[in-house]
Amino acid sequence: MAICMGPGLRTQNEQAEKLRIENAVSRGELLNKDASTRTFGELADALKQAVLSSDLDRRSKETFLFYLSTWPLRVRAVERAQSRLARGNGAHPDENERR
Repeated sequence: MAICMGPGLRTQNEQAEKLRIENAVSRGELLNKDASTRTFGELADALKQAVLSSDLDRRSKETFLFYLSTWPLRVRAVERAQSRLARGNGAHPDENERR
């Protein structure tokens, strides 16, 4: 059964969402994705160089570097977990992608 939303209700929902986002920003609950990604990348590069120039054995270096290389996947997992905002029809974002 489809739910019809009139223009007034849609506008009200959009205003509520805008206010929710503004409040999250003012509380410091949102991060700039590009800046965070760039910072994590710089940190990963520094850690990689430190490990490669260390006295660790080869296997330990490889293990560390493997786990370090997974940080972008971990960030995406957090993004997906946090993106549970309704997209138009009230479905979870992943459900919209399957349609």
